[in-house]
Amino acid sequence: GGAICDTTKTAKYGVVIIKGSAKIEDCKAANGGGICADSISVIAVKMTGGTIKNCSAEYGGAVRCPTGTINLSGAEISECTASTYGGTFYITGGTVNIQENSVINGTDAYITTAGTLNIDNSNYTYTGSDYALQVAGTGSTSTGLINVTNGSSVKATAGSGTSAKWGTINVT
Repeated sequence: GGAICDTTKTAKYGVVIIKGSAKIEDCKAANGGGICADSISVIAVKMTGGTIKNCSAEYGGAVRCPTGTINLSGAEISECTASTYGGTFYITGGTVNIQENSVINGTDAYITTAGTLNIDNSNYTYTGSDYALQVAGTGSTSTGLINVTNGSSVKATAGSGTSAKWGTINVT
């Protein structure tokens, strides 16, 4: 991760906490321009408030989550890009929870393999040219999942909205 990278492969309960008006801006990395959580932690990263802005990576411009869990509560993410997949999120096996009036203004969320993206009581606005939320995979065994719940909105100002090639998208 350009700003934060949790790769605690041996600790079971390692937690990175980001609070208040913290800013992660203008960061670059190969994986997770802002945050990369690759850990076996119960919660690898917990962000309450704050912003991730103008970050870039090959995979996951704002956030890459191959394992572990990232909780974003009342956070704002904007203007992040990826050169390959997941301008905002690239989730391959972990879980990203966007909750409590978080605002995401950016490019795509790419979920594959066993990754999960939960959007609860928050807003996701997509400004790219492909899919806003995409569950993809390497075959029919992919269990990627997106849940959009509790009055959340997903707005695609360009592109095609959502796609589930291998996996599931639930909107309730």
